[in-house]
Amino acid sequence: KTFRISHSLKYRSDARWNLRSPDPMVVKGDWYWDATFEQRIPKYGITFAGTILHVLANEVVEVPNAGYDRVRFICTARKSF
Repeated sequence: KTFRISHSLKYRSDARWNLRSPDPMVVKGDWYWDATFEQRIPKYGITFAGTILHVLANEVVEVPNAGYDRVRFICTARKSF
């Protein structure tokens, strides 16, 4: 009850992102798959999660504070009060 795995297949539509630069980057629409592994510790109100994001296309993606690639790993930690 405290460990969860979830995944999804989604389509990100065409968008225009401003990555805090004078020239905004145009992002083409792509299909992507993500899997999340989440561990909850209810006694302390803590949740740890790790997400793998994979773009299912020939295009590469750019995210803030990162380079170009097709795979991203994102970690989060939350504390409830």
